[in-house]
Amino acid sequence: ATRPEGLVFIPARLSDNPHLDYDSYVENLMELDPVTRQQLLDGDYSVRPPGAMFDRTWFKLISALPAPEQKGPFYRGCRYWDMAGSTAKQAAYTAGGLIVQRKGDPRSYILDVKRKKGTPLEIEDLIKQTAALDEQWEFVEGVTTVIEQEPGSEGIHLISYYVREVLKGYSVKADKPTGPKDVRAAPLSSAAEQGLVYYIPGPWVNGTFDE
Repeated sequence: ATRPEGLVFIPARLSDNPHLDYDSYVENLMELDPVTRQQLLDGDYSVRPPGAMFDRTWFKLISALPAPEQKGPFYRGCRYWDMAGSTAKQAAYTAGGLIVQRKGDPRSYILDVKRKKGTPLEIEDLIKQTAALDEQWEFVEGVTTVIEQEPGSEGIHLISYYVREVLKGYSVKADKPTGPKDVRAAPLSSAAEQGLVYYIPGPWVNGTFDE
């Protein structure tokens, strides 16, 4: 929006409010994504950097998933699928990322991301094959396949079909997301910036980070 002529903008910064517990407030802001944090901390609401939510350099490369301690818990994982419905050149990819964590450990590990444009049958085959492969990761004792459920009856029927037919015998859940994607991505953005998100090298890496 264009600022009306003669209107002066005076930003209010955190340091301008003597009644706030500065250290406690900043600590809470660290849980936010970097864009929102800078807006609140510096009073700069013009912040819109390239790749506003993520910076590739925040993610830490490791060669393999670290082995748990002798008596420590194994990793548990989630493969989340965001389905696309077109094979057109400009269409979005169907994408599914596998992230694992250990109980009591704030670190997350991205092991693999599948991205594909294909027919419904091709996508079914990809998701089924991926569910089988996800059971073969060392130190990972369970992976739940989560599929984003689109609004309406078609979304309900699609989830039911995958549970009954495509992924029969696997752990499957539906997710009905609410709110804009940037808000839902904020926790991962914050964790990555704090150095808590690692990834394993693979052919998926460049395409995923570029996107």
